[in-house]
Amino acid sequence: MMNDAQSVAELVRWAAENAAHLAWQRVDEQSIEFDVAAPFSVRLVAVSGTWQLVTVSGQGARTTSLGALDMPFDDVLESLRDRLYGTATDEFDDTDRSGGQALAQVLRTSSDEQRDRIWCARAATLLAGHAIKDGYGLQARMRLEEAASLFAAAGDIDAESRMLQTLASLPELLRA
Repeated sequence: MMNDAQSVAELVRWAAENAAHLAWQRVDEQSIEFDVAAPFSVRLVAVSGTWQLVTVSGQGARTTSLGALDMPFDDVLESLRDRLYGTATDEFDDTDRSGGQALAQVLRTSSDEQRDRIWCARAATLLAGHAIKDGYGLQARMRLEEAASLFAAAGDIDAESRMLQTLASLPELLRA
């Protein structure tokens, strides 16, 4: 079994061989940090034989276990995306949504680099919601169209239909 530092090094090697360049950088022997605007942060850390996700967002710092170091890296990234999505969704209705918005952007970037259409679409949906709340109609329209297209390409016709319905009601949503 690899130690924590070896696991981080192996994940970095795996990503270089099996994925597009991820928007992260190794910050020390046991952690990788994703590209997020300060004061927020997203860090994947190997600690005591487990992968942990450490986020700093609008609701402060959170640490979540993602699983054992010996789990397949695809599964690590899937678990990471699921946690990012959950945290970004939890913070969607907060007064200060900037932390959740930053997490949604990390989700979008990392999913795009892995060519994962479902996670890209989910992130685009979150970012569309933020654009609607901020009154940015053009950005909301583009994100909703992107989400509908990605859901369709992934074969999720129900989600595509929901995005198209939301797109049709966009003028009302922007006035609310």
